[in-house]
Amino acid sequence: MYLSDKVAICSAPLELDLHGRKWKLPGASAFAEDVRACATRYVMFDDVRSACHELVDRWGDLLDPRNPTLRAPMEDVWLEWSESSIREQAGVLVNAEPDGRSGSLRIFWSTSDQADAAQAVVLFDFDNPLNFTRAQGRHLYGMRALPEEFGALKSHLALAIDESWAEYFRASRLGNHGLPEAASLCGDELWTDVIRTLAFFVLLGSRMPFEEREVSRERLNVQRAKAGRPELLDHVELRLGGIGGYGEAGGGSGIGGRKQPRMHVVRGHLVRRNDSLFWRTAHVRGRANADDAMPVVRHVRMSGR
Repeated sequence: MYLSDKVAICSAPLELDLHGRKWKLPGASAFAEDVRACATRYVMFDDVRSACHELVDRWGDLLDPRNPTLRAPMEDVWLEWSESSIREQAGVLVNAEPDGRSGSLRIFWSTSDQADAAQAVVLFDFDNPLNFTRAQGRHLYGMRALPEEFGALKSHLALAIDESWAEYFRASRLGNHGLPEAASLCGDELWTDVIRTLAFFVLLGSRMPFEEREVSRERLNVQRAKAGRPELLDHVELRLGGIGGYGEAGGGSGIGGRKQPRMHVVRGHLVRRNDSLFWRTAHVRGRANADDAMPVVRHVRMSGR
């Protein structure tokens, strides 16, 4: 089940006991209707997630607030992916202004059938530094866990702890002056998902050949309704591929008369030219020689019998 479905079917608030008092706090259920109401819900497949990782690792400077392609793709959108190495699903509910340059990010995650939501929302404004003293009646806290290579973002990202959670933290061992510590701990957990989300914003604003497959759950939900099971949400599966990229695939002689390498397959990968990104599709490179021909590719499958 996708994370958006797990959030959408949440109905009960999060309940915690503290000093003999039962606290009802806004867990994932508080945002179930917002996820259901999203006009677009993206599910990133591994190749798109890997491209986000590559952008962050190689070209983190593209996440500079001055980059015009750093903007949310639409006003309300859900984005999710899976981290197979730790068997965790992560998701982000994006609410942005019409120009996509400011808004908020709400982070979700799941390692089982239960979805969890962050205790704070991440605010962003790429055009103006945020006022950390007080904004919209809430105290804002910086994301101190951001590595130095993303230093340009520090004045344009802020954490705003939900008021009910703020009351809970004040009643805990943290006390009245413990909110900065709570925000710091929250930022330690969230910053990687925030950076990956911003990388996705840049990819969407670049010349990337995304393949979008709309998945309708209408027919499946008819059967689920008969069985008394909750409906699943429609979504868009997002992959990299298609015809795109730049340059020629190969052939001809090498630079300075150097013999080209033998013919081989190069997998699809990101290429950067100045501040623009391209996706170069998988292609064959090199030249075939009579004594060094392209190896035969055989597809091996398990028998169905």
